[in-house]
Amino acid sequence: MSPYPNKSLTLLELLIAITLIGVVALGFFSIDLFSRHQVISSERLIIVQSDVSYILDHMQKEISKAVGNERIDGVDNVIDIDDHVGWEMAGIKIYIDANGNGRRDPLGYDRWINYRFMTNIQQTPPHPDEFVLEYCGWCQPYQDEECAACWLPVGTPYKISRRILNCTFFKPKMDSGNNNMLTDNYIGVNITACWDPHNQTRYLCGTPDNPAVTMQRRINMPAVSTN
Repeated sequence: MSPYPNKSLTLLELLIAITLIGVVALGFFSIDLFSRHQVISSERLIIVQSDVSYILDHMQKEISKAVGNERIDGVDNVIDIDDHVGWEMAGIKIYIDANGNGRRDPLGYDRWINYRFMTNIQQTPPHPDEFVLEYCGWCQPYQDEECAACWLPVGTPYKISRRILNCTFFKPKMDSGNNNMLTDNYIGVNITACWDPHNQTRYLCGTPDNPAVTMQRRINMPAVSTN
């Protein structure tokens, strides 16, 4: 007889060991998956926040150059805002002091600029400019908030972002009389953007996989008079 007893694992012990190893591995996998998901969601949120911050900074820089007095120059001849209900488009047209001399000069010295937003028009296939915010640095005047032609940058509107869910502008207005007349020298801007507004059937905007951001800003216009 051998002085050393035989040692072995029973089937039950082997199953228990495999189960414990599986539980530990599954726990590590779940932690890793959760961490990766949180990192991706945070990165997307940061990108959207940076996108909207850039837009608001761009508008702050350009709209603050507005110049004029609507009591003298005429209603909507400094700031013209229109939501284009039914056209699925929103925009703002601003007459700016391009030469920086602090006064309103004829078109050519000073000029109109334009921001335009194409809302969700739900076409099939989708419209190429859906969820796009455009900027025109020198636009040929046209009715309402639009430009008949854009000469800057490089003859076509500059597409600032393709993530915009909503973009609205407002200016202080009188309650009676000239309802569209600017009554204070500032403009309010409200922007909502989403990581991927084109793929909401899969990931709804505002969910962790498709984060959304809403930001507001009040833009003062020192060269605009309301008296």
